[in-house]
Amino acid sequence: MFPDNIVQASFERTQTVYRRKSLSTQVNGTEEITKEVAEQRGMNILGSKILNFAQREISYATFLQAHFAGIIVFCIGFGIATSHYSKNYPLMVNFFIALDKIIMKLMLSVMWFAPIGITSLICGSLLELDDIWTAASAMSRYILTVLIGLFIHSFITVPALYFLLTRKNPLNIFKYIMEGGMAALGTSSSGAALSLCINGMEQLGGLDERVVRFVLPLGATINMDGCALYEAVAVIFIAQINNVQLGFDQIITVSVTATIASLGLNAVPVGLVSIFLILNTVGLPTTEVPLLFAVDWML
Repeated sequence: MFPDNIVQASFERTQTVYRRKSLSTQVNGTEEITKEVAEQRGMNILGSKILNFAQREISYATFLQAHFAGIIVFCIGFGIATSHYSKNYPLMVNFFIALDKIIMKLMLSVMWFAPIGITSLICGSLLELDDIWTAASAMSRYILTVLIGLFIHSFITVPALYFLLTRKNPLNIFKYIMEGGMAALGTSSSGAALSLCINGMEQLGGLDERVVRFVLPLGATINMDGCALYEAVAVIFIAQINNVQLGFDQIITVSVTATIASLGLNAVPVGLVSIFLILNTVGLPTTEVPLLFAVDWML
C-alpha cells in the first residue's frame, strides 16, 4: 500500500511469494528423508520411513505491473497535503489544474478513435481464445449474474432497508425517481439523472429541499453499490476464464477493493478503469479485460 519509490511503482510492483521446500530430518541418528530426495539419490527406500516434511519459504519478487494501490495512496496523501498550502503556494495548484485540462483534452482526442480501438481489442481477445463457445457461455453467465445481482439489490435489498428504517411504502420513492431512473438507464450516468431525481423528490415527494440537495449528490458520488457489484463479479469472471481458483481471502480482498474503488469514480460510465486496480491487487492478468467492453454498455 505504501511504495518505497513512487516512480518505480508506476511500472513495477513487489509481491510476496510463498514456496514449499522439502526437508530431511535426523531422528535418533537415523535420517528420515522425503520421497523426492530418496529418488534423487537412487536409494532403496524399502523399509525406510518416508516422511513428507515441507517448510514454507517467504520471498519477495518484482513484477512488471504498476502498483496502482500504492500510487493512489500516495496521490491521496499528496493531494491532502497540497490543499493545506493552496493559498501560500498557488503555483503548485495551478500547475495541476492546467495538467488536468491538458490530459482531458488528450483524452477527448483519443475518444474519437475509441470505436475502432475497442473493436480491435475485442477481436484480438476473441482470436486468443481456445474455445470461443465456452467463453461465450461464460460471458452469458457473467451478464446474467450481474443483472440478477443488480435486480436483487435495487428492488429487494434497498426497498427492504427503506421499509425497516422508515416503516413507509418504498413504492412511493420509485414514483418520485422514475424519470431520473429512466435517464440513468439511457445515459449510464448517475450525474445525468441527478437533477431529475432532485426535482422529483422536491416537486412530487414534497421533501425538504435542504435534505434532498445534500443527500442525493452525496449518494450519487460515494454510494456506487451497483458499480462495486459489477466490478467484483467481473474480476471473478476473469479469474474463471484464466482457470484461477480464488481463495476466501482473495474474494474478501476483491469485495473490499471494489467497494473502495467505486467510491472514487465519477458519475460517468468508467467502471472498467478501476477493474485494472482490482486485478492488480489479487495478481490476475488484465489481458481479458477487453472482453468486457463488448457488454459494458449494457451493464
